[in-house]
Amino acid sequence: MTETTFAQRWAGESQRLPYWEAGAGETIVAILDGQRLPTRAHTLLAERRRVIVFAMTADAGSPQGAARQVGAAVAALGIERFDLISEGAGAAAAVWLALAPKADIGSVVLAAPDSVLGGPPDEAFREIKRPVLVLCGTNDKSDAGDLWRALLPGCHFMFVYDAGPAIGASASLARRRGGTRGNSVHSRGVPRAGARSSRMRKSTALAGERASGS
Repeated sequence: MTETTFAQRWAGESQRLPYWEAGAGETIVAILDGQRLPTRAHTLLAERRRVIVFAMTADAGSPQGAARQVGAAVAALGIERFDLISEGAGAAAAVWLALAPKADIGSVVLAAPDSVLGGPPDEAFREIKRPVLVLCGTNDKSDAGDLWRALLPGCHFMFVYDAGPAIGASASLARRRGGTRGNSVHSRGVPRAGARSSRMRKSTALAGERASGS
């Protein structure tokens, strides 16, 4: 039986980059901000995959610096190919890592992405050729997810009902082991048309603003 209890370890030359590992099989690398730990969603993933969760601590420096550290740690573990997940402030580091020329990444998930500050230049987002899924909670009042969607016009987009900024810990997400890609809303019951149309209008307006300013 696959071990789904996360064990904490340390990576990096000075052993100051914390990470947690569980599961077996093809690898998923997750990047979270320093305030978060592996969640129920990561545990569910570890039932089928090897999951390695890195925390972006203050010692990691900028998102670009954090991406370098995570990339080096993954390489030191002998991992050649992996899927990438980020949450919150880890999104900027995840995009930097996805753009690294030597990184063999299958797909990228940005869950409740935080500010794009520290991320690559706007034009660099267009260089991402890998499939990208952006998840936003309907209880997340931030516009950050809409901005990320505008920067990644070719991404897949999905709302998670009853989830806030800590989307990985939400009960609604933890119950899902898969999902349908696309610009649609999924819920446990009937889709809330009002919530969907409001966020869609906001995202469309932001995309138009970015396009007209380029």
